[in-house]
Amino acid sequence: MTLAIATLRFKLESGAHQNGQMQLLTAYEQSCSKNGYLPDPAQIEVVRRLERFADAPRTNRRAKGLYLWGNVGRGKTMLMDLFYEQFPGPRKRRIHFHALMREVRDRLAAETGPNPMRRVVSALAPENSLLCIDEMHITDVDNALIVELLLTELLKTHLVVVTTSNFSPDDLMPDAVGISRASIEDSGKPGQLFLASRNETLRMIDDSFELVRIEGERDYRSRSATRDGRYIAASNADREFEQIVRAGDFGDRCPNVIEISGRTIPCVERYERAIWWNYDVVCEGAFSYRDYLEVLGEVDLLLLGNVNVRSLDGARRFAWLVEVIYDLGKSLVVSSSLPRDAVFSNLEVPDHMMLEFARVASRLEELTG
Repeated sequence: MTLAIATLRFKLESGAHQNGQMQLLTAYEQSCSKNGYLPDPAQIEVVRRLERFADAPRTNRRAKGLYLWGNVGRGKTMLMDLFYEQFPGPRKRRIHFHALMREVRDRLAAETGPNPMRRVVSALAPENSLLCIDEMHITDVDNALIVELLLTELLKTHLVVVTTSNFSPDDLMPDAVGISRASIEDSGKPGQLFLASRNETLRMIDDSFELVRIEGERDYRSRSATRDGRYIAASNADREFEQIVRAGDFGDRCPNVIEISGRTIPCVERYERAIWWNYDVVCEGAFSYRDYLEVLGEVDLLLLGNVNVRSLDGARRFAWLVEVIYDLGKSLVVSSSLPRDAVFSNLEVPDHMMLEFARVASRLEELTG
């Protein structure tokens, strides 16, 4: 579920533009040649749409934003990153959606006075800047309300917003925790709050964004296993994990516990730049996306043993863990008694979460292929 929000005020400068136009297609073709890929016709069409969108006169464009979506592994993050790299000037930033939500919450908590989100947006996305946010998908009321307020303030500014997602706008915010829309309307304040926020966010996207779908079925992630990770049968895990950490340069041994939000969490082994955790401890326990970000930002390798996804909460935390590792560029080694393509087979996945778990499975394959 790749989402990127790119927020910018286009200011054509030398370098990324020639004759007043962004040369994104040239950069895309050069990237394909460098990495040994044949240009993808569907990606080329999206690149051209991005160029036209970027180069359209600001005063003649109805849409303030562009919403790019498509199947898992179609190259949405790659195209966003290429766009980010070609954007002129130093004032730009790329961030994962969940990391953004953490930062927005932290900034809001420190604010006082009326309309704190306006000041948060000013700090996150100042004028003539670019903000890229990866992997947006809203599955709870809290994030729905934050995103509604965030988009409201972004669209009031002299900025342009470009989004990418694995989900169409209608699927971006699934009915809360799988509850039907009809039952939400009858379920009291929390459900009604989610529905109202969802409707307002979708209205803003419909009114202010140009929608672009990247066509095709090919999953480039499954064909480009470039990460230094692997997927190991549970019976061989201890021996292979030991070999991995002893062969690598992960610093000195550390105590086999780690502090997260005031809690002491056991590790099988811990080094300065590597952690060996058991799945049950960190996925079936009370962990948040923020916890994973804080711990894994300091290491190069996570070894996750005995993966056995058997609850929706555990599956969601496992998905967060995979997302954090992927986005931070870390290495992952997993052991399980299940084949990699059957990691969710012991779980009955609700229909509204199928696409999300397909994306996680694709990223797991790339990380450990």
